[in-house]
Amino acid sequence: MSIFDEIFGGSDSSSLENISGVENINGTVISGFNEYSDLSNANIENLLGELIPPEHLAGCPSIECTPSHPIFMSDAGILGFYMEGSHEIHISGHQNFETPANMEYTVMHEVGHNAYANYETENPQIIKEWERISENSSEIYDKTGLGYVSDYAMTDAHEDFSETYATYISDPELLEFMSPEKYNFMKQYIFGGTEYISTPLENSEGYKIVEKNIDSQLQSAIEQFAQTPFEKALASVQTSDVGPSIDDVFRCFDCVT
Repeated sequence: MSIFDEIFGGSDSSSLENISGVENINGTVISGFNEYSDLSNANIENLLGELIPPEHLAGCPSIECTPSHPIFMSDAGILGFYMEGSHEIHISGHQNFETPANMEYTVMHEVGHNAYANYETENPQIIKEWERISENSSEIYDKTGLGYVSDYAMTDAHEDFSETYATYISDPELLEFMSPEKYNFMKQYIFGGTEYISTPLENSEGYKIVEKNIDSQLQSAIEQFAQTPFEKALASVQTSDVGPSIDDVFRCFDCVT
């Protein structure tokens, strides 16, 4: 079940009109999803409008589903990439994703790259603090096996940020378990105190925003998460690996399932 089955009623709704039309959110054009994915342009617009701070899309002209892009044609394992020069985001077609939720996660991962680039320019002290935390994660991982939300996050500080960013929204309880320091960093510096909580679905694919002051609901969810076998929690995490080096002009999100 996708997030949209929980929040927006699913992507098969008859209300989705203008099949070839594009959507626009805060100046970012969203296109290609109607034709090449199980989601629609409107679904992606709703996802971003519901969950992503508007400033995280600043400077990003487009998020486009382009399965015929040469990068995707050269390696089916690459699910999305962010172009550092133009700030464009490209997402692969639905045939490369197990579920719509995997595509949603990839979109959020790539938006994380855009947010990172903006912080590098506008508030480099935040990035400097993130780099310190990310570097320390290596030592934590060596000692405890914790510190990173995925193997792909271990690539470098950029990918660690984007993986942590997407996980903060989609599976915050997991992030808080793997790295309380990264969870607090995201909460305080990146999301302005807004917290999210995973909707208790069978496949843990839904998520929603929770207000800052509902500690009892958050505590209840954490307790429920703690009662779930650890192996099941790990099994729900998207396994990632490092993609081939193509060019420094973009960051590739290479997910191996």
